[in-house]
Amino acid sequence: MANGWDCYATTKRWLINRSKGKYLSDYFNQYPYKKIAIYGVEDTGKLLYEEIKDSNCEIVCFIDKSAEGHREEQGIPVILLDERKLYDEIDAIIISSLENYDEVIEDLIKCEIFLPLVLLRDIIYEL
Repeated sequence: MANGWDCYATTKRWLINRSKGKYLSDYFNQYPYKKIAIYGVEDTGKLLYEEIKDSNCEIVCFIDKSAEGHREEQGIPVILLDERKLYDEIDAIIISSLENYDEVIEDLIKCEIFLPLVLLRDIIYEL
């Protein structure tokens, strides 16, 4: 689990990347993930969506284990972690959380969801 300093450093790196003209969409334009889900429908997930919505990948859905009653965000369906109706359409899950990503990975494994998992944090540092 990341601490507050890690989250700050990652967010700072994201902003530095943007100031240098390096965008998250660049990552998705060069990798084979064409249909993705964003895990996390809170602020970071929404920011991720805004930055990659015009990339070469399609955002199929948002996934969030505590999104009960939250059925749509930006016109994209929001599904609960244990809803499997859209998983067959997804190439990868992008975990937008900068803090509790280890818990998210554990939750996905417990639900027997074995799709490629990509941490937003790793994308930011790869650019």
